[in-house]
This record gives sequence, structure tokens and C-alpha cells, in this order.
Amino acid sequence: MKKLILLLFTSIVLSSCTVNGWGDDSEKMPDHYRYRVKTLDSFQNLNQNFIYKITGEQLSEELKNHPKAIVYIFTNGSYLRLKPLQDFIDFAKEKDYKLFFVMDGYMNLRQTLEELSSNPSPIFIINRNADEDNFKPSYVSRFENRLNVNIFVKDKKITCFNCLLYFENGAFIKRIEEYSGTKPRNKITFNGK
Repeated sequence: MKKLILLLFTSIVLSSCTVNGWGDDSEKMPDHYRYRVKTLDSFQNLNQNFIYKITGEQLSEELKNHPKAIVYIFTNGSYLRLKPLQDFIDFAKEKDYKLFFVMDGYMNLRQTLEELSSNPSPIFIINRNADEDNFKPSYVSRFENRLNVNIFVKDKKITCFNCLLYFENGAFIKRIEEYSGTKPRNKITFNGK
């Protein structure tokens, strides 16, 4: 009887719990932000006030139009990053890179929007609905695959969270954890080479 009561109590407690960060957390986004989320139709005339859902295929095609580009796939919330977003904007301008901010979910969206309020920049979010999978490591990995980003450590593909992906004319060149000159982990190979 005690085990049954304990099991019942545990299931009630667990049913009222929510876990943030496993998926894109779109269902937890406040209503006043929902109007800002649009599906990307074209890269022409992007509105700084909107967040565009983007697929890896769309971004891959757009990267071909830029001699030098950086894609920053990141998790919202400044405590998860070493540098503020403004530093990435300044770096890209200084080095003449086209910069694409790509969020991996909606959790802590407010912090990102506040950070970009003084210097608006187009912002994108991975369109996880394109894959019908809400498990973050899965849809981020597939997004990277569609950008032809394959990073291996000891023959195992890893997914890159909060790092910069460098491209030249659409071709993946390298990955750096921060633009400050830190080097990728030891024994990393790119695209299996």
C-alpha cells in the first residue's frame, strides 16, 4: 500500500513538471512574442522586428551568395555565451563577414531580443517543424548536416552548440567556439577529413 501511494504521489509530482531546453520551447513562448515569428520566404527585405524560421537548405543556398559568412547557432540567454551578441556584430563588420544569428530554441528569447534592441540584426530560428522532431540535439544536428557541417571527434560526429561556423561562398571552412581566437578541441576533423 505504501508503495502504491508513493508511486501515485511521484506520478502526480512528475506530471506537473516541465523541462526546458529539450526542444525548441515554442509552446512556452509568451503570446506577445508569437506575432514576431514568421516562416522565411526570402532573404530579400528582412524586417529587423521579426524572427524568421529557417531551414538548413534555405540558409545553405543563401550562404552561396556571400564570399565570407559566419553562422552563429546559439542558445538564448547571455549566461550561456562568453560574448554578448554585439561583439559578434562588431567582429563581423570589422572583418567584412555576413553574419547570421540562428537560435536553437525560444527559451530565454526575451534576453536575446533585449540584447539586440540597440543594434537590431535579422535573427533566425531553426525551423524544427521541417523535420517534425522536437528533440534539440536531433534537429540542430540535421540543420548542420544541411549546411554540410560535419565535425568529428574520434570518428564520432558532434553537434556544435554556441559556436561560430565560417563559410566561404557557401562552403564550410571551420568552426570556432568563440571568435576570440580559441581553438577547436583537439583531434577535430571537418567534413570527415
